[in-house]
Amino acid sequence: MEQSDYFSLLNRAILKLDSNTPQARSEIYDRARQALRNQLGAMQPRLPDAAIAKELQQLEGAIRQLEPPQKIQPEPPSKQPGKQQAPAQPPRSVASRGIFCEHCIAETTDETPGDISTLNGIGRQFYGSAAPCPECASVIRTLWWTLVSLPVVPLASYRYKTSEEHGTRARFWCRKLPARHWNQIFKTWVIGIAAAIAIFVGIYVYHQYK
Repeated sequence: MEQSDYFSLLNRAILKLDSNTPQARSEIYDRARQALRNQLGAMQPRLPDAAIAKELQQLEGAIRQLEPPQKIQPEPPSKQPGKQQAPAQPPRSVASRGIFCEHCIAETTDETPGDISTLNGIGRQFYGSAAPCPECASVIRTLWWTLVSLPVVPLASYRYKTSEEHGTRARFWCRKLPARHWNQIFKTWVIGIAAAIAIFVGIYVYHQYK
C-alpha cells in the first residue's frame, strides 16, 4: 500500500474516536502496526525483509503526517524496522487469525501447509473452490499431491484467501479444516480422471495417425 492509503485508513479510525486524545490515537497507531505485521508475516511465500520494512516505513510515514513527531509514542527498539534487524514476525498460523472472520477461524485450526510448489507437475498444489464465506470471502480448497499436474492424493482441506497473484505464483493465507472436504475432493477426482483420459486418448490418436 502507498503512504496515502495508510493515511486515509488511520484518519478514518481517528475520526471515529469518542475522545480524540493523544493516548487514544497512540493506541490506534499501535494496533495498525501490529495488524500490518500480522498480515505481512502471514503471506506465503514469505515476503523479503526489505519489502516488509518498506511497508512498515510507509505506515510510519502516514503516522508522522497525522501526529507531530514529539507526540508519537516510540516503539521499543527491538520492534523498530531497520536495515540490520528485520521486524519481528508472528507465526503465520497466529497471524492468519487477523485475516479470516470469526466463523472461519472457529471451524479451522491454526495449522498451515507452508510453501506450496511443484516441479515438472510433481509436488503439492491446491485445487477446487467451494463454500465461499460471505463475510471474509475465503473459500475451501484442497491441497493435493500431484503427478504431471493431475490431482492424485488429497492431503488436507483449508480455508483459503489469495493475497496476490503473479502468473503461476501466488501469495495466500490459509487455515486447515479438521476434516477433508470430500464433496470437493470427489469432484476434483472426477475432473482429474476425465483430464487424464483425454490426455491418453489424445496421445493414442496422435500416434495412430501421425
